[in-house]
Amino acid sequence: MEYKDLIISIEKEVFEEMKELFIQICNSQPIVISYNILNLQLEEAINNEVGIITKLIDHYDLNLIKIYELSRSKYDVRDLIELRNYVLIYDVQPLLVNFDTSKQLEIIKNIVKHDYIIKACNNMQKEHAYLDLVRKTKNYDYFMYNREDGYDFRDTKEYSDLYEIVYDTQWQGGFYARSKTTSTVSNDIKEFSDKEILVLRGIFYKILEKAYNHKDRKMPFTKSDFNKMISILGKLEKEIDLFEKADPGQSSYIQFIGLYNNLIKTTRQDNIEVLLSKVKKFDITPLNKALKMYKTTGKI
Repeated sequence: MEYKDLIISIEKEVFEEMKELFIQICNSQPIVISYNILNLQLEEAINNEVGIITKLIDHYDLNLIKIYELSRSKYDVRDLIELRNYVLIYDVQPLLVNFDTSKQLEIIKNIVKHDYIIKACNNMQKEHAYLDLVRKTKNYDYFMYNREDGYDFRDTKEYSDLYEIVYDTQWQGGFYARSKTTSTVSNDIKEFSDKEILVLRGIFYKILEKAYNHKDRKMPFTKSDFNKMISILGKLEKEIDLFEKADPGQSSYIQFIGLYNNLIKTTRQDNIEVLLSKVKKFDITPLNKALKMYKTTGKI
């Protein structure tokens, strides 16, 4: 039996419940109350709900919650809905064969809901600064605790908009806000020549390749810096055929790794010195570090 639709519906159900709880607690207190107080009330209410569901699941004495949590590491699946679906089908459902279909479904619903409520609680604790802005503005349509696009909340338009309403000044700390108040990345990119963009592509590739080959495989760029790099490197987007064929009509099309490897000695040092002066304003630490190393050694 497939559980994807069930998982998606429960995720939406939990979101609406968390939103309703958030609004209820926020409206029960004066706006001048510290959000830390509200945070504790939210945590207590959510933990009470988790406790009730845990008792319902543990009643069957099958260790289902632990099995559900540990089994997720068995599958090489990135999509979280798909991952939960596999765990329910192959690890949980076989333990429920002695129950009728309706009882199996009830237990599985409780397991998934337990999972999503804990996830919601953790995310709401993490994003307390954003949720405090939602509370102060009473813009409850902005309520959220998870972003599918991977952006840090402080880098989003929503955070910037709410901050400006609350404090009557522009938020300066996030990438979205900085892109509004300064000359934008897209405008600054115009300073780069086609050759420089291709060199940067080679550097970017080498940084990621080195990180991938390292035993820890840690992402070397923050989400904001990664988006800056994509914006910069996308300048020659029209020259790239997605099927890896060069457009012969574009004379500036060069294999970026070849260019990276062929910049030598003084030519390399002079070119990279100019590049360093241009990328400095973007404040992308891994890129600056790699360029300095490449300038000196010809390697990253």
